[in-house]
Amino acid sequence: MARNGSGSYTNPYPNFVAGTVISSDQVDSNNSDIATALTQSIAVDGQSTVTGNIPFNSKKITGLAVGAAATDSANLGQIQANAYAYCGTMGGGADAGTLSPTPAITAYAVGQKFFWKASTSANTGAMTVAISGLTTIAVQNDRAALAAGDHSASDIFMGILDTTSTMQIMRIANPEPLADNSVTLAKMASGVDGNIISYDSSGNPVAIATGNDGQVLTSAGAGAQPAFEDAGGGGGAWNLIGSATPSSGDTTAIVTGIDSTYSVYAIAVSDLVLDAPRPIHLNVGTSGGIINSGTDYAWQSQNSESGDTSYTAIAGSGVAYIQITNNASVAPSTLVYMTLYPKGAKFWGGWSSSEVGDVNGGQHFSAYGQSADLTIDRIQISLGGSSTFGSGRISVWGISHA
Repeated sequence: MARNGSGSYTNPYPNFVAGTVISSDQVDSNNSDIATALTQSIAVDGQSTVTGNIPFNSKKITGLAVGAAATDSANLGQIQANAYAYCGTMGGGADAGTLSPTPAITAYAVGQKFFWKASTSANTGAMTVAISGLTTIAVQNDRAALAAGDHSASDIFMGILDTTSTMQIMRIANPEPLADNSVTLAKMASGVDGNIISYDSSGNPVAIATGNDGQVLTSAGAGAQPAFEDAGGGGGAWNLIGSATPSSGDTTAIVTGIDSTYSVYAIAVSDLVLDAPRPIHLNVGTSGGIINSGTDYAWQSQNSESGDTSYTAIAGSGVAYIQITNNASVAPSTLVYMTLYPKGAKFWGGWSSSEVGDVNGGQHFSAYGQSADLTIDRIQISLGGSSTFGSGRISVWGISHA
């Protein structure tokens, strides 16, 4: 028994005593044991082959040579220099490169990683590489074939095999800024519907929470993020209530949504095309419908045409509508302001209409009123006579005071 199983060697026989006869059997047994122990030891000249794992008891192997074969150990210097993965300058052509790591690999495996310096020629399109003389594999970026210039000249690259036939690469030296329009929506992080991106006082991106319908983005000054807030704050605003776009052949256009939120409303008639010159009529209405009968409307208009040096006044009282233009051309426009009060509404505004060689326009004042309170919630635009709309737009705004 050369060693005791823990590495300690003990002679099978005790030390011989001087002046006694030495047994040859005992000497031979000791010598045999010593020979076995030496055979089981590691020869310094490399003759021995290790037959089991060697526990180093937290000790170091010092002076370890640089590994040269795939089955060699790597020393710390090699690992620090990444020598086993750095392949030097890529060989081959610009679109069909070669890499020669040391030691050479004998087969491709998923997860293999290599570093190299590109040659002085950038690729011109799709690219392949052969490593250690093995078959060529595709070189890709984000699992897509390279575009011209992706493997830029003289830069340092890292490649990782994601399959045994494709290698994904990334440039890790001299990175260029992102090209214009290179970040698509698909590559942006998910967010919250309606949020917008701003920056805090440190220059870091932050999300601005979604506001409510009708709110506006308002600055909070330097050093603070903007926020969605209710419109107003001293400037007043025109707030669209609704629009109507009469189609060809229509005789009326109605806009609803008027209420007591605003004391003043603006009514615009624009882009209007008529089948014949006719005056434009305005009526108000409630939830029960348009008020277009009776004698509660009154209006007055002052008009002029090309070449006139004075106004022509026309009026209507105790009628069933307000006339906001005269017999205009087939393309009139008008802006009317309306003020609501408990028993009706007051109106004032102006209009214009022009044709080749002819311009006419005017201003008007009008009102609707009755003896009982009512809640006006709509207006109607129609045409005098039997004319119909060809096209146009009627819009109503509520005006917020400062």
